[in-house]
Amino acid sequence: MTRLYLVEPQGIGTVEVESLSSYVVRLASTHCASIGLLLAAVESGNGGEDAAWIRTLPQVPIATFIRPNGTTRSLVEAIHRSTGISIPVLSSMTFLSTEQALRRSSNVFASHLRWCRECLREWSEQGAIPYLKLAWLLTDVTTCHIHHCEIVGTCAICDRRQSGHDLWPSVDICLYCGAPLSAAKPDEIRVQSWQPAAPELLSLIQFIAANPEITFPGAGAHRVTSALYNEALRAGHWEEFARSLPRCVYPKLIQHPNHPLTLGTVVELARALRMPLTDLLLGRVKETNVILPLRERALAPGVELNRRRRLGTREDMLAKVNAYLQQCPADRRPSLRATAMHLGISVGGLQHLLPAVAKEIVRANRQSRETQASDASRRLKERVTEIVSWGFPVSRKAMLRELLAEAQWSKNAIRAAIAFELDGERTA
Repeated sequence: MTRLYLVEPQGIGTVEVESLSSYVVRLASTHCASIGLLLAAVESGNGGEDAAWIRTLPQVPIATFIRPNGTTRSLVEAIHRSTGISIPVLSSMTFLSTEQALRRSSNVFASHLRWCRECLREWSEQGAIPYLKLAWLLTDVTTCHIHHCEIVGTCAICDRRQSGHDLWPSVDICLYCGAPLSAAKPDEIRVQSWQPAAPELLSLIQFIAANPEITFPGAGAHRVTSALYNEALRAGHWEEFARSLPRCVYPKLIQHPNHPLTLGTVVELARALRMPLTDLLLGRVKETNVILPLRERALAPGVELNRRRRLGTREDMLAKVNAYLQQCPADRRPSLRATAMHLGISVGGLQHLLPAVAKEIVRANRQSRETQASDASRRLKERVTEIVSWGFPVSRKAMLRELLAEAQWSKNAIRAAIAFELDGERTA
């Protein structure tokens, strides 16, 4: 049984879909109630159970009601119980479908409401219902894809953001001065851009709106990237593929299925792979091209790109790694970077192709460095004891000068050893 008047969401099933933040404002305005009072009313339909999230909402900006988190999910369920609107429809007005696939990122979602003045003006002239689109609450969407004008976030009259939980007269009216949000400043110069802003995000919103029951899996981007990487590896082009990926992705995303990704990172990865953002999130690998375009590099005239030589299969690389490690002294094990440089590959490539060997190289190098440091400290103590036992007084400065000339220890280490020997205590 519904408890509130049914207010129809706008733009359902299209890229023009209304945001849940806008719907909450319109729902409260229709019932002549503040947003806080409305939210308390919708949650009371649950019999007061699990209502702890309601108490935190007065400190939460309205614009955050679209983010993929538990608060948004609780709000969707509460509005569903009070209005009868299905959960999939309400979820399509948010980014809840990406909750499993993406980590929350505050720099992708706007912290306050935003709108296109031309859209609001056009709806006012046509007598249409005004609302705030879901796309407007993404910071990367800087221009309206219809009017090609800037998306704004402040009232042109009082220059204030719309983020209060009070009673709104209408979603297109300033909460503080009552001026229409479609109004422009008298001296404002309108800036238009015919370049579409964040088309990947608009396509994602269109897909979510058209498929309200969709839920993006948690490892879709990992599945696609790993499949393309393995294909590039078989074809011998894995280094070109690795260089085409964002640095924050390679090699962590390939090695770890649950590597955290933000919406901004996934957009950058989709651009690098030249594939639709929705296919990447869903884990679809329709067509693969192992020779992806490399990132452009500015080179001086006459200078050629220095490409690392290819090593072939994992078995060939393992044989070369073992041969190199056998050449190194047992008491001076090489670092992972030194090993990769000797083989002519990247550290990330070595970690991905031979993860167990890479871990063993790191462990052996750490143990070797600790042993060398311990031996150096022991030799320094023995040398200081020898100088003290010469049978005639030697100043600290003379001992320091004598030991520095041997070029085996640092000045601080020598001073600490001298102080320990003469004073019986270790000093820094």
